Amino acid sequence: MTYADTAPDLRDTDADTAPDTGRPAPSAPTWEYGAPYLPITVTERNDMTTQAPVYILIHPDGRAEWGDRIATAEKELGSHGIGRAFLTDGSRLRLAMSDCALVLRDEYAPNPYAAAVLASVAGFPAEAAPETRGPVILFGWDPNNEWDSTRPFTVVERDVIAAALAAAECTTGTAPS
Repeated sequence: MTYADTAPDLRDTDADTAPDTGRPAPSAPTWEYGAPYLPITVTERNDMTTQAPVYILIHPDGRAEWGDRIATAEKELGSHGIGRAFLTDGSRLRLAMSDCALVLRDEYAPNPYAAAVLASVAGFPAEAAPETRGPVILFGWDPNNEWDSTRPFTVVERDVIAAALAAAECTTGTAPS
């Protein structure tokens, strides 16, 4: 399953189950469409705490680390600045890597692990993944978070990311619940 597979058809909101989730459809006041692709129930949002992972940091050697403070991961990107982009158009997932990683090729090692994970989570074939170099961060994005613009991953996002990490043969601990 990829992140793209979780995209519900938001036009059909009167169904007995929430689109593509298999969960019972909650009543209107308890349902949030925080993103056009991944509905989040209020219960799921309330279950998220500051201890829940907001990012996964993928190193060029295949190590991957879950974390809840993105500033910690950003220190690993190097001193040349940080570039950020959306994983896909309209996505609530963003990625970050050094601004100069693609230019300073002697300083930043290729990161095929990150490329494979990003492609898998986005629902693209691995061959279509853009080049990545140096450590890469994939994180949950919340434009309303004035502190650091992050949000905890949803259960579905964590599961999809964990599957992508396993498929890319990254070494990491168990995905936090």
